Amino acid sequence: MTYSIAIRTLGTAGYKFKQELQSIAAQTIQPEKVIVYIAEGYARPDFNVGLEEYVWVPKGMVAQRALPYNEITSDYVLLLDDDMLLAPDVAEKLLLAATEHKADCVGADSYQHYARTLGDKIYDFATNLIVSHGSNNSWAFRIQKNGSFSYNSHPVPGYYDSQYIAGAVQLWKRDVLISLHLEDEMWLDRYEFAFNDDMLETYKLHINGHKLGILFGLDVVHLDAGSGSRPYRASARQFYVREASLFCLWWRMIYEPSRGMDRGLCVTSKMFKIFWLFSVHVIGGIFMLNIQMPVNFIKGFFDAWKFVHSDEYKRIGGYRFSG
Repeated sequence: MTYSIAIRTLGTAGYKFKQELQSIAAQTIQPEKVIVYIAEGYARPDFNVGLEEYVWVPKGMVAQRALPYNEITSDYVLLLDDDMLLAPDVAEKLLLAATEHKADCVGADSYQHYARTLGDKIYDFATNLIVSHGSNNSWAFRIQKNGSFSYNSHPVPGYYDSQYIAGAVQLWKRDVLISLHLEDEMWLDRYEFAFNDDMLETYKLHINGHKLGILFGLDVVHLDAGSGSRPYRASARQFYVREASLFCLWWRMIYEPSRGMDRGLCVTSKMFKIFWLFSVHVIGGIFMLNIQMPVNFIKGFFDAWKFVHSDEYKRIGGYRFSG
């Protein structure tokens, strides 16, 4: 059983990226290769830590993951963002969990939603209807019919099945990763910030009959979580991008694969969410004296509706393609 590491980067993470590479060099089970997929037009960092090789690819959060991985022949591929600090046994534990639980993808819980403050949890609910599904549940994360997700409120260290894995640390079977045709999901890069790209990619794994899970208790640190989205969050356009992405994701992941009564429930649930979020944007716009909040929300919704009915979208391959 072998593995290699694939890192997506713009090459701008500096010392944090160097720390990640150093933590890779300290892994108890060393990778066959460390391939850094750097966006075209960006310069490679001015340091070299060990095994890393650089390959320039088109820029995009999805584009830099939806690759043929011709440079890698290992059984597994550990996908990493460029700002993760890994304890020496992280790769070993992920490989062990993947084999013990016969999982096609195992990831770390790098954001720890269950440990967020009460204020943060209220914000998550208000802005995206993210909720806990309790602790007496074998699932780490579940995708809801409105396109949001729920999380386990009190996980203990160990493996849990999941329908979603955050993108920062994911160990995939190489042949499964390639078979999902993630290149079909590069439409999300049409927005300046590919919101929830990791959900789009890993839920595709689940809905096509593969097994994925979260290994809680892994010692990983997200050194610069959220830094890539700061320009997007600093602009009023964030309200447009967020709603457009959320609607397209729901259409692609939830609406299209559903059938019959289930599709009706999905539509009802999504209509409630749209009404809820529009109300939040109106209230937020009033308190913040920012009319662009609700206006950009509406623009995002209508542009997303047009996109999912466009010829460009209809040329995309199917999201569900098995069973």
